[in-house]
Amino acid sequence: MDPRVARTRERVLSVVRELLVADGPMAVTHSAVARSAGVGRQTVYNHWPTREALVVDATLEGYEGGYPEAVASFADAIRQWLSSLGGAMADPERIAALANLASFAFHDENSLRSLRDLSRDRLDAFNEVIAPLGAICSGEDYARIVGPIFYQLLVARAPVTQSLIEATIASIESTVELSGND
Repeated sequence: MDPRVARTRERVLSVVRELLVADGPMAVTHSAVARSAGVGRQTVYNHWPTREALVVDATLEGYEGGYPEAVASFADAIRQWLSSLGGAMADPERIAALANLASFAFHDENSLRSLRDLSRDRLDAFNEVIAPLGAICSGEDYARIVGPIFYQLLVARAPVTQSLIEATIASIESTVELSGND
């Protein structure tokens, strides 16, 4: 990607995160984002045709903390995945973007679709991580894996600790049956 395009993209997404934290979801309009990011409104529309698309990308992009690479076991895959997730969501602006997308989803079909697409995307990404182990994780099992982390971040508003991750792993290992991992 052209470095100028990458910088503009990150500036726009940073503005979306700032607007969500400072003024809430209704502040995220194409005009406000374009004005605050110093780009043309058409540029914003060209890359993000909906407010929901802006919020999804603001949630997903920009985290540099790492992604699980080689995993030795299912427990190791969960540990790396949850550590990465906890790091990405430690940013108040990123967690605000996700919380607002979830809030939009109660009343807006596009937001609901975006949230479901985001959920499927993360499940698919996790399954790519565990595929070398010969395993596939279902949507329900994935919810059991990430649920404690999202509770900690969204409800308790507390950081994800290593002890929470280890407790989640212990709980998951005793209850989750993975396809292909007999």
